[in-house]
Amino acid sequence: ATMLARSGLLRGSRGLTLRIVQAQTFEELRDVWAKHAPECDHIHLAAVMKALARVAKRGPVEEGVVGQVSQEVCRRIREFGIRELANVAHSAGIIRRSITGPGGVHAAAVLDAVAPVAERSLPRASAQELASLSWGFAAASIPAPQLFHQLALQVLQRLDSDKSAAGDQVGGFRDQELSMLAWSYATCGERLPGLTAGLADAAGSCTLGHQAMANMVWALGSMRAQQQAMYGLVPGASRVHHQLSPQGLANVCWGFAVVEVVDDRLFHAAAQRVIHRPRQFNCKELGGLMWSFAVVGRQLGQCPPVLGERPRPPAGPPEVERAMLRSRAMQKTPAPAPRRLPPPPVPGGVSKSGAHLVGMIPSD
Repeated sequence: ATMLARSGLLRGSRGLTLRIVQAQTFEELRDVWAKHAPECDHIHLAAVMKALARVAKRGPVEEGVVGQVSQEVCRRIREFGIRELANVAHSAGIIRRSITGPGGVHAAAVLDAVAPVAERSLPRASAQELASLSWGFAAASIPAPQLFHQLALQVLQRLDSDKSAAGDQVGGFRDQELSMLAWSYATCGERLPGLTAGLADAAGSCTLGHQAMANMVWALGSMRAQQQAMYGLVPGASRVHHQLSPQGLANVCWGFAVVEVVDDRLFHAAAQRVIHRPRQFNCKELGGLMWSFAVVGRQLGQCPPVLGERPRPPAGPPEVERAMLRSRAMQKTPAPAPRRLPPPPVPGGVSKSGAHLVGMIPSD
């Protein structure tokens, strides 16, 4: 079908969709848009937005084309179904954070147009569509309190109506979808205690992968989830800690420490990893870990013993020494508020599975 679409033998709506999807560069996508813009319906427009997001991550794009596509999407937004709306929101979030200037403004206008239409369609949305909608607005830092409130009601209703857990799913939500939702609400600063508790309970009753675990613990810590619910995540975090990236490990330790959830085995394993492989970590990750160890030591009434079990490697990088000194200085300081950083690596669109997320750590 791809070869037929490129050769022009496959015509009609399906052929146009394939030509949009198969555009590998901005120049190819621009040519398809210039030739077929009048033929595009709402499905084609959603595909064009997704393709624009894909090429925007790779290199520069012409803001004029972004503006043309965005204006057409806004003009016809009421024709979009919930699947297309979720794809458009997700794509606009990527474009917004990838492009500065007018192109990013156009993407923000698309999200403003999506919000009221998507709000009425939430009952028909799948779990992945709910997660992608929330992620798009959070990644673009576009406030949509009414949409997020209604979306939270939908999530809670589904979690309450179906509490069955099977593997990495609970209530129809997979682990990555739960972590995307939690990350989105934490990033947007939407503090809904009922949703926080519901997501924490759901996360504790299913099997989270290491990426989902890192983002879930960071998000719940940022939203100050209840200690009891956070303790329910400790066994899962201990199970996957060796699979976590350096940033993921820092996120998990910070998320637990900020709500004063202390598990000796988990923090001991994290400290041993810092001691034996310090060059894996950058300064920000080391700062977050050292602060977390300081909080653990304060809860135990002593300096974290794991850091004193062996001398610092003589050839350790200077950032380790700075981080160690900073941890001692922070023993008596309150928990710092997490700094809002750029969003994590972008998850796949609505049609993709296994979205990759990496959360954020506090300021050092």
